[in-house]
Amino acid sequence: MSIFMLIVSSANTETSQLFVITPGMQIHGKSVAEDGSGAAFAPIHVPNQLTFRLIPEGNPFIYDRTRIVLQPGLSEGVDNVDIAKSLNPAGDYFQLYSGSQDRALAKNALPEAVAKTTLCVSPPKYALSCRLTVEGVETITTDDLLLKDNKLNVWAKLLETPEYVFTSEPNDTPERFTLYFKAPTGVEDIDTEAIYAYYANGSLHVNRLTDADNESRLSIYNPSGLVLQTTTIDNYPQYSTAINLPQGVYIAKLEGNRNVIVKFIKR
Repeated sequence: MSIFMLIVSSANTETSQLFVITPGMQIHGKSVAEDGSGAAFAPIHVPNQLTFRLIPEGNPFIYDRTRIVLQPGLSEGVDNVDIAKSLNPAGDYFQLYSGSQDRALAKNALPEAVAKTTLCVSPPKYALSCRLTVEGVETITTDDLLLKDNKLNVWAKLLETPEYVFTSEPNDTPERFTLYFKAPTGVEDIDTEAIYAYYANGSLHVNRLTDADNESRLSIYNPSGLVLQTTTIDNYPQYSTAINLPQGVYIAKLEGNRNVIVKFIKR
């Protein structure tokens, strides 16, 4: 295996950051509290420790990551076990972190009884289809582990499926996700079975497909019921098809082993 290291001089950049590129990873900048040893992501096997990775679809060798740990005796504020994350002010690449823009964390240590926390994505300059994965769900001792996509108002049960596919767009707010360790009050039945569809970057994207949906027919209708395009599903859990649409509300209809109708909006 070959390892290449590129150190960018602070004379040519706003911040002196270290980029380490190997065949297996690309780390987008060093956390400000790290000493280069990777302390924030050391493989310590303890309860309630989650590592999230944000990976562009089709390129598993590039990713960013953040860690969330629940421990007794901590607060939801700043603790000495938190590790800060250096954000790129130019916004040249995507970044994943916990906390907030004002307090971005590579490692966020929280009390065991915490109900929820924020998972942020600094969007790239261009629309990017991404896969959010989580490791360590087997260590969780909380009531649940739910991910809410705040942009689409979609839920994912990470204890059942420890990944979520979505599209990040340049104008998205960073506070893309809320991570719940127990179901929020007033939410008794979270539907994660139905497909959902959204339009981005000149294509319709349909998520939550299964292998049983392969070879199903997908039809796109305008509000008057006119069929604009019909195609065949050949990929899961996400399928995308290019279509040029003016602004408005549309309907996507899946026909096969299951029949589902959903609305989507071209903004």
